[in-house]
Amino acid sequence: SVMKTALFADVPSALEALQACLAHAARSGAEAFVFLGDLVGYGADPAACVERIEALVRQGVAAAVLGNHDEAVVSGWCGDMNPHAREAIYWSRERLSAGQIGFLESLPLSLRAGECLYVHASAREPRAWNYIAASDAAAECFAASDARLVFAGHVHHQVLYYSVSRGASRAFRPTPGEPILLAAPRRWLALAGSVG
Repeated sequence: SVMKTALFADVPSALEALQACLAHAARSGAEAFVFLGDLVGYGADPAACVERIEALVRQGVAAAVLGNHDEAVVSGWCGDMNPHAREAIYWSRERLSAGQIGFLESLPLSLRAGECLYVHASAREPRAWNYIAASDAAAECFAASDARLVFAGHVHHQVLYYSVSRGASRAFRPTPGEPILLAAPRRWLALAGSVG
């Protein structure tokens, strides 16, 4: 049997949103959880969010990958982040324990599980934090991995892309409530939106 897995992208320290999404996943029968980065960020509860997610990872029911806000909290370097994001990073760093920062530091940039690849931004240069905002960036993500199913976040909205011949990709508009057939040779890239 296939284990139902819930995907969470871009929590950014929003505890109430995280709790609501975890409760919804449980009601939906999810048995496993994958966090697609940016566990911390703009919200008010970085320590509580990291504590909750780390506990799920340690229980063996969840996996998580590093996001750009997580990396900024670990390193203290905010790069070209906007002033609000930068302020949230500095504020969050002061509220996390050394152990919680260590947990964030331990997160991989990407994680492969069978035919699935989990990454925060794109399989193409994950640490460059490229946004997948159109089908050409989706095609570059497909080209950087042989995974048939790629799951990412970073853009804060839900989009589904599929590969077409000659290395191109197209956006796919699902019908609500209708299952999507994942038949080969088509490959899929799902941007999971944002928890917070």
